[in-house]
Amino acid sequence: MMRSRCPRTVWLLGLLVLAACEKGPADSGGQGETAASAIPPYTLRGRLDIDGPILWFLDEKGTPFSPETVRAVLARAFGVWSAASSRLVFRETSSFEKADIDIHFHDGKERDCGHFSDLDGNLAHCGFTVRLPVWIHFSSEVSWSPDGKEGAGLFQTALHEIGHVLGLGHSNDPGSVMAPILDGARTELAAADLAALHSLYGGGEETPGSLRVLDADGRLMATLVGAAPPADVDFAVFDIEGDGVAEIVMWPRNASAVPWIWWWKLDEMGRVKRTVGPYICNVDPRKGAHLAGADGGLGVAVLPSGEGRYRAYRFSATGTASVPWPRGRPLRLTNGMEDENGDGVLEVAAPLHPAHRGDLTGDGVSETVTR
Repeated sequence: MMRSRCPRTVWLLGLLVLAACEKGPADSGGQGETAASAIPPYTLRGRLDIDGPILWFLDEKGTPFSPETVRAVLARAFGVWSAASSRLVFRETSSFEKADIDIHFHDGKERDCGHFSDLDGNLAHCGFTVRLPVWIHFSSEVSWSPDGKEGAGLFQTALHEIGHVLGLGHSNDPGSVMAPILDGARTELAAADLAALHSLYGGGEETPGSLRVLDADGRLMATLVGAAPPADVDFAVFDIEGDGVAEIVMWPRNASAVPWIWWWKLDEMGRVKRTVGPYICNVDPRKGAHLAGADGGLGVAVLPSGEGRYRAYRFSATGTASVPWPRGRPLRLTNGMEDENGDGVLEVAAPLHPAHRGDLTGDGVSETVTR
């Protein structure tokens, strides 16, 4: 059976959803991105199950310069990522049917993938779902150069798209190759890129701000590398999505920062799976709100109003605390706060300990997250 080069675009509720296309970097014309904050420093789309070399194939049709030159540029970009993790081995194949990554240039008129646009930076896009096989498409209508000295940099763009294939999302760090604005000066992985890669696939060293996930026996299950620098990020463990499985929920400490909220999900084996968000949260822990798990670990925001009284709201899956806690229902939080009889007054009005435990893998057993 011939493999389709690109899953079909689908219409959903009247909105065109490019279900197969991840945004590529926009061209900054050589000017780097500026960012008010690099929190969170990186995001994760998912993780690949890697059990051997990853094979890539180049379709020679429409290449902007000789296929040999394009191959050399791509091999260099793949080499940057493989040098950062012993788990990653990339090899070229001459067979499209055997390829894990199909790479080709087109003008955006393919029926299944649609036009390149501002949504994908007008330069490139790749398969949205983090899985193999996958594809990377470069626009044939862009003025490319191998290194970005005269036109858009094919090497820099390939470096970015390969990161997406591996499961990295966009980064708020302006020095990251995963920043959404293309900068020809980015030719090496930044600390944020390495932290994201090592969180997914292991390797590297723990950096300041790493979080460690321990099982019930104290064994290390996963490391969230550089994810929560103590001066910049606070966190709690609770079920923010309401599916019975807890997440590691984070928010900025800086009082002047946007009140973002984002969270990490683990798979059933305790490996880092992906991140969600950031979203702007309607409750702000920096202004007295307490975020923790309640019955069954369900995420709740408690807003004290004085003399032990409070308002409490359950979270929705988009990070909004909008569902009022039922009147008359007792409230016992995983940080030790408690309204024993549900009368709207907290007998324990301040946290006794951090809310750093919860069932992160869905097996009914709680894990612990530590700095």
